[in-house]
Amino acid sequence: MPTISRRVFLRTGAATGLAFQLRLHAEKIDSGLFPVNECGHWGFIDRNGVLRLSPRYDAVLAFASGLAAVKVGNKWGYINRRGTMVLAPQFDEARNFFSGMSPVRMGKHWGYIRPDGTYAFPMRFELARSFQDDLARVVVGGKWGFIDPSGNFVIKPLYDAAAGCSEGLAPVKMGSN
Repeated sequence: MPTISRRVFLRTGAATGLAFQLRLHAEKIDSGLFPVNECGHWGFIDRNGVLRLSPRYDAVLAFASGLAAVKVGNKWGYINRRGTMVLAPQFDEARNFFSGMSPVRMGKHWGYIRPDGTYAFPMRFELARSFQDDLARVVVGGKWGFIDPSGNFVIKPLYDAAAGCSEGLAPVKMGSN
């Protein structure tokens, strides 16, 4: 029975584990580089399992819109596909870029940045998620609502829970319903 090295196992497992995420956002997540964990540090491999960006990050998210969020110490920043840090680690939390924006948290507030690091609109949310179908879920006053890429509420924050949009629909919860 053939044996495989720990590295090959980890690389294969990481690529396999991304299948679900890639299926959910196949049109939005860049193909070609995939997160991989080696001995507690994260890097990126290609489709063939070849290490392309060495494991030197504490956490990573998949590439989207040409950038990947990476955690260095306790702060998040963004790298390009060559591994160049394009937005220095400065955020307490970060997500993927979709619709040209990424939700980021500094302190207690979330906002949205553009790929050049400028803020799309002021940080004012208690929680924020990436855009899906040109709408993003946000929390204000403990309630979930949905904003458009201009930061305007399309659906006011009325809900106790909300999931992402797909084909113009999003599951929401009010009270026990």
